[in-house]
Amino acid sequence: MTGLPARKFRIFDTAKLDLIVKDAVGKLDGSDFDERMAWCEANEEIGWRIEDEPDGWWLLSWGGRPLCRVHRDRLRRHAATTAEHN
Repeated sequence: MTGLPARKFRIFDTAKLDLIVKDAVGKLDGSDFDERMAWCEANEEIGWRIEDEPDGWWLLSWGGRPLCRVHRDRLRRHAATTAEHN
């Protein structure tokens, strides 16, 4: 994971973030999943990335392209676990 200093990330529920990523990856069709895995292997980039977007959104990318967007408020300990899938 990149882009987030550890001290800031502590206020978020990392288990929710993991669930959101697993859900988004699970919704990929087989060929999309395979292409992303191949990209990761070819570029030696394991894992997903987080980029800050305006208005409190994060763009989560995996396999060289966007995976989903999630609002930071959704990652607080008592918020619902939802994301916008790409």
